[in-house]
Amino acid sequence: MKRKTPKTGFTIIELILVMTIIGVLMSIAVPTYLNVRFRMVEEKARFNLNAIYSAQKSYHWENNSSNYAGPGQQDALLTHVGFSTNDGDWVYAINAASATTFRAQAQNSKDNSLYMYINQNGNITTSY
Repeated sequence: MKRKTPKTGFTIIELILVMTIIGVLMSIAVPTYLNVRFRMVEEKARFNLNAIYSAQKSYHWENNSSNYAGPGQQDALLTHVGFSTNDGDWVYAINAASATTFRAQAQNSKDNSLYMYINQNGNITTSY
């Protein structure tokens, strides 16, 4: 008498079930990952804007409170802080400066409609 050998492998139902489970897990994980990544990039801009704020305060005091570093002096100021005007995610610039005020901005490199600003009081605002 000939013995039947059991068939090995997965059925199509089992494969579809596994693919469905993987799809559901991916639909949960990917948006969460993208949200965390966006917040991380946004926090990077906040950190760098605070560094610009500190450098502006130092510049202001070192120059006898005469002026903040203006748009023409931004490269020297940003180099002094330790980063360039473009870090890959954000482009930094000093918009305006006078004896009593300044405003610096960070523009998102990938989404040109996303801006973050910091002023002489250290207030950071976001514009979407």
